[in-house]
Amino acid sequence: MTGAVFVIAINMVIATTMAAAFFAVGHFDANNRAAKWLGVAFVLAMLSFAGEYVLHTGLSDAGARLFIALAMLGCFLAIAHALARRYEAPLSPLGLGMIFLASSILYLLILELPREDMWRQVLYQTPYGLVSLMGAIMVSRSQRREPIDRVLFVMLVLVALSFAAKPVVAHFSGGVGAVGRDYATTLYALISQSSGAVVTLLLAMVCLAMVVSDAARSLVRKSERDPLTGLLNQNGFEQHGSRLVAVNPGAQNDLALVLFSFDGPHARDDQSSPALSAALSDIFGPGALVARMSGPYFAALLPGTNLFAARRHAEILRSRLAEGVLPIAAPVMAAIGIAEREPGDSLLDLLVRGQWAHREALDAGGDCVRLAARAAFVPARGTTR
Repeated sequence: MTGAVFVIAINMVIATTMAAAFFAVGHFDANNRAAKWLGVAFVLAMLSFAGEYVLHTGLSDAGARLFIALAMLGCFLAIAHALARRYEAPLSPLGLGMIFLASSILYLLILELPREDMWRQVLYQTPYGLVSLMGAIMVSRSQRREPIDRVLFVMLVLVALSFAAKPVVAHFSGGVGAVGRDYATTLYALISQSSGAVVTLLLAMVCLAMVVSDAARSLVRKSERDPLTGLLNQNGFEQHGSRLVAVNPGAQNDLALVLFSFDGPHARDDQSSPALSAALSDIFGPGALVARMSGPYFAALLPGTNLFAARRHAEILRSRLAEGVLPIAAPVMAAIGIAEREPGDSLLDLLVRGQWAHREALDAGGDCVRLAARAAFVPARGTTR
């Protein structure tokens, strides 16, 4: 067994292992479409490396060479498709199919050219390099600027450069072999497969870190969201709300809490509607933290808002309920309590005063807004409702 054949075996193991890892992430996070396509990509890479063994035996020279080229091309197109899904790039499956078709025609045209011809080698590597650059462009044009995205961009550029360098390496290392079965015995094969193993492993690890990070974020989002409305649940509200209240803890009159509940014959059925969550987000604005708390209670934490500005939002809520424009079957009304941050407040302090005001609105029969008294006048803390 030559050194190149041994490295090809290592590449097969790497590709198979990474494919299994990507499929495992895709199974864990069913919405992670990028992970599934990356799994497909590395299955194709493994098949391409397996084709190198067939080529080495000489069983099917032309067929094996074409299979190796197209399987590896499919690998990079699958990676491009995965990146398009993750970065929401305008790359359609039809466009990828056209790239595959055009590249297939190119490979058929150059298949019987002399293997040592420099232009043949350049044309052979061109589709791989261009598809890698296309992936790098998708990453660079996206709105994501996390460290993993920057590293992925660099890796894709390095992959493209490695393909561009292969014809030069082949020229100075003694060539690619006069016939296909001689490839695995050449110095170029050892260099190409070894460098390919390193680049493949690095690219795979970066992509795996990317999809695992996405899966972890998805898991966190699910733990913080109400499954029926898509709003924050009580846990998510407390987590994000505590961080928001902790900003400028000595400030006042710049953060308000609105607690409310709906009352009506159909209110309890309709309050889990995603349409209602969208309507509430529209009322309180894009900067607000809106949550469905335990039971029938809702909360909105409004940054940059004092007690009276928060009341305007509350009155908009009441008026839209009265006009019947909210997605809740009439008749329905809301009991609303409002509190604003005071110096040194924690989220719990705000919630206690907000609950006091909300209870006052309920005791008044609902369909009204009550403002919390200053902290010095609120009764001792009760239990969270």
